[in-house]
Amino acid sequence: MRTAISIFPVLMRRFVELALATRAQALVSIFTTVAAAGTGLATFYFFYERVGTLGGLDARQGYLLYGTYLLIDGITAAILTPVLAKLPSYVKSGHLDSFLLNPVGLRGALILASPNPWRLTDVAAGVSIIGLALPADVTTHGVVLASIALLCGFALIFSIWTLVVALIMSYLRVDNVGQLFTFGISLVKFPIGSYPAWLKVFLSFVVPLGLAAGVPVSALNESGTLNGIAYLACYSLCSFFVSTIVLRMVANFYQET
Repeated sequence: MRTAISIFPVLMRRFVELALATRAQALVSIFTTVAAAGTGLATFYFFYERVGTLGGLDARQGYLLYGTYLLIDGITAAILTPVLAKLPSYVKSGHLDSFLLNPVGLRGALILASPNPWRLTDVAAGVSIIGLALPADVTTHGVVLASIALLCGFALIFSIWTLVVALIMSYLRVDNVGQLFTFGISLVKFPIGSYPAWLKVFLSFVVPLGLAAGVPVSALNESGTLNGIAYLACYSLCSFFVSTIVLRMVANFYQET
């Protein structure tokens, strides 16, 4: 927790520095975000106009889910995903040693190595869609529960990212693992109920990424939230501790070899 608090202001300064250094990408990033979000909304609109519901969610709940997905994907792509493509080269060149000695820890150093501030435009788009799709009768209680569920979802995604980092450090020949991580996040945009039974079980119990966005949306509607939040919180907490232990073991083995 102290590491997370200490890294936050450093990360914000890093975002500002990179944003100023690459400000020419601003219009491209904004255009890409608007185009992608608009295409996604149009797809959902025409689908719900024709079918009515998808995976048990109506149109408004579907828009909430899509906005939550953009929020999650934007933060993930801004701070977690960029380093995955560069990590194998860090390991091969020995540059990873400097990350292991960094005061903010290995994970903090990796996050600060190559963040992508322009993907935060996806976060802005997600928040805007959520704000427009919120039900008129939403309560403070529902917003608080949704926020807690969203934090648990981020903790779960961070734990999976930690395991991916450990995997890359252990097996450099693991190809496209970063793309697989991104693909897993992309599954969040659709309701769990819309997937085949085997994938529904996988996204609910094996690697419950589907709950990272689904539970916050349910919390906003205050439907069956406490059990869902409790399950997501327990799974996220256990995943965080397990992933931390695994990464520590891999880092110790790396330093000894």
